[in-house]
Amino acid sequence: SSETHSLPHDMRIGLTAKKEHEVVRLSTAVADLAERVNSKKVVDIGSGKGYLGQVLALHHGLDVVGLEAQSLHNASSQMRTERVRALKRSRGKGTITSLTYE
Repeated sequence: SSETHSLPHDMRIGLTAKKEHEVVRLSTAVADLAERVNSKKVVDIGSGKGYLGQVLALHHGLDVVGLEAQSLHNASSQMRTERVRALKRSRGKGTITSLTYE
């Protein structure tokens, strides 16, 4: 879908406008594809700080496994996920699992 939307305020924590734009576009495309193939599970390879996975899980309700080589990124991702979940405004009931691979 080429249609873009902004994220709810709680999902924008720590995102620049450019990163938000990228995450919105990609998460919409991934969520649309997951729906077409009737899947609730997504693997995010090279998940970085987890922005995409968090939006897929907490906004679109998908179950996400994020694979990242840098443990520092996974730690940052887990802290951000906890902050966003604490706001209790996210509508998705998906899960996020962050794994470090070396």
